[in-house]
Amino acid sequence: GGFAAPTLAVHCVHTGPDDVVTLARNGVSVAHCPRSNGKLGAGSAPLRMWRDAGLEIGLGTDSMVSANAVDFFEEMRAAVYGARAREQDGCLLSARDALRMATLGGARALHREGQIGSLAPGKRADLCVVRMDGLHLAPASDDSPEAALVYGARASDVALTLVDGQVAYDNGRFPRLDISRLRQSVLNLRRTVRTEGASVLAGG
Repeated sequence: GGFAAPTLAVHCVHTGPDDVVTLARNGVSVAHCPRSNGKLGAGSAPLRMWRDAGLEIGLGTDSMVSANAVDFFEEMRAAVYGARAREQDGCLLSARDALRMATLGGARALHREGQIGSLAPGKRADLCVVRMDGLHLAPASDDSPEAALVYGARASDVALTLVDGQVAYDNGRFPRLDISRLRQSVLNLRRTVRTEGASVLAGG
């Protein structure tokens, strides 16, 4: 009964053929976090096996705890490079495939494709606008916008983001956040965690 509810399995680095059959049979989707897996030395996920089995795959970061930054451009690159290196196949995962995993694939993995993941009437208008005029993207941006986004774009290229139609970021500004207060809160929490962690490790 473990799969009675819609299930998202995270990482799945060590899934074998039988595991993948079980996941596919039960409609389980997978959150793929390649940078976290690499940084922690957890292994390289069998992306080809998942895709061949028809699993819905969404791209994730596993949070800043293990990946340091939640930069989806870096995550898309890691997904492509990791999959191709594992299988020694330079054609295994295209830029368009990686972009899909970061957008509609993620929405489908969360069973929310009716609300987010693509631009369509009636959806929530989650939108990311990326500048493509940087020298580091030329001339790829003219030949293939998908390739430029996946292989060359950076977080600093983002000009605007909307969440549910509301501006969340606009050219260096975060209209809905008090950054200085948020930064101080994080620093305070960090001190608390370090102090309590040291006490636990010391047996206090």
